[in-house]
Amino acid sequence: MAKKIMQKHLSYTVPGSGNDATDASYMNINFCKDLSLTNRQNITQTDRKGVPKIYGFKITATGSVIAKSTVSDEALSDDDVSSSLLTMRFYAPMSNWVMRNGAVKTHVAREKMFEKGVVDPSSRGAYSHTIRYALESGSESYLTPVSTTARSAFTGGTWDISQLVWERDTGGAHLCLTTAHNTEGSNTTFTNLCMPQMYLASRQGKIDDDTNEDSFLASAYSVINQLMTDDTTEAQDEVIALAKGEQDNPPYDRTNNGDWTDLIEVGRIQFNPYTGGMASTFIEVPFGVCRIQAQLLNHSDGDADYSVDLNATLVKVGAM
Repeated sequence: MAKKIMQKHLSYTVPGSGNDATDASYMNINFCKDLSLTNRQNITQTDRKGVPKIYGFKITATGSVIAKSTVSDEALSDDDVSSSLLTMRFYAPMSNWVMRNGAVKTHVAREKMFEKGVVDPSSRGAYSHTIRYALESGSESYLTPVSTTARSAFTGGTWDISQLVWERDTGGAHLCLTTAHNTEGSNTTFTNLCMPQMYLASRQGKIDDDTNEDSFLASAYSVINQLMTDDTTEAQDEVIALAKGEQDNPPYDRTNNGDWTDLIEVGRIQFNPYTGGMASTFIEVPFGVCRIQAQLLNHSDGDADYSVDLNATLVKVGAM
């Protein structure tokens, strides 16, 4: 039975500093980790078969503090803050067949790892029956939701990033959703493994959706009528060549560690973070983990510190 998520609202304090678009602050949020600590149960990134979950959140951001970095409590001039805009972009893993199939196959491989190691299911960690993925590194850090009127960070528990261990790499490697690792053919040990890259490397044959290998295509030729008959045409060779060559290449990058493994923007908000500033958006986050980029725009009076109250309310959970 699926676990009921009762505490759906999470609140964060997002700090940052910069002036105009030259500086940006980056931070990660792991919604599954944070829903786990507030609901006091294990909220998973995938189901027990490895199928990724997609978490939908309504995001609301409100300006909290904005001041010069040189003097933390010094209010900025009215002219300065009136033109300041804070842009927050949310980046998450892509939702496609590679991510879904890769997560399922990786889950099966990990179960096989335990089976080969003669590990009894009852001997495994209580929460180790699904994979916990990092975005790009097993050592990455995440924002922590806040509680009480003082907006103090939750204590939380331990969120272990899952690893794979095999004969050539007994030290283990953390499973990640982005950032390519070195080729598996020429390397034997890894710190992190990019799941979608690892999945494509394990597939047999070409990555193309469809490749036509026929030496001859029986086709009808000519305009309209000849297309509907068996008559041939003087351009038969050219038509066959066109049929074999046109749209035969995949409409995507076949490079195993190409930019399709990057995070993709899933939402954006922009507002004045000074008094009364607020904005909201809806984001869908595969695997429940994402990255925030925050930039202060149109601010020329030196570096500025800002603090944003970020609220995330869970709206839905679905399978990829």
